[in-house]
Amino acid sequence: QITYPKMFLREAYPKLALVTMDAMGCQRKTSAQIIKQKGDYVLGLKGNQGTLHEDIKLLFADWQASGWKDFHGTYHEENDKGHGRIECRRCWASSDLGSLVDTHKWPGFVSAVLVESGRTIKGKTTTEQRFYISSLEPNAEQLSQAIRAHWEVENKVHWVLDLTYNEDGSKIYKDNG
Repeated sequence: QITYPKMFLREAYPKLALVTMDAMGCQRKTSAQIIKQKGDYVLGLKGNQGTLHEDIKLLFADWQASGWKDFHGTYHEENDKGHGRIECRRCWASSDLGSLVDTHKWPGFVSAVLVESGRTIKGKTTTEQRFYISSLEPNAEQLSQAIRAHWEVENKVHWVLDLTYNEDGSKIYKDNG
């Protein structure tokens, strides 16, 4: 059974499980099943969801363009330093979605999330933005921790696959392999 990260209190979130998935698992049928079985979800968005990804991206871009003054939601920031790099993770979450919930008719869709990750290594900074939808209320700190916990597991799985199966060194991905 998938359980909530440490930050989640069972009293505040009495559902059975929190399911996190990257964009490949972001499907209406999947979210409907999670809701049906009394769970919650945080699902990554990419272009595989038609206009939903683009609409969420535009929503956050509008808020960002206004200097966040029109933003109604929560914000959380974490900064880490170690392993020769400085990392800054920012998270915005909102349920102020206008017509998006009705337009996209996504089962259990309550909030949209933007995670912006910045990494500085040897004076060079890179920034990445990722977008999510969730059935949870927009608590940026809790959503940020759930997303980070997902990627922690994902990264450990990939590390094992590479170490055990030498996946990165495999030539099977080259050309028509």
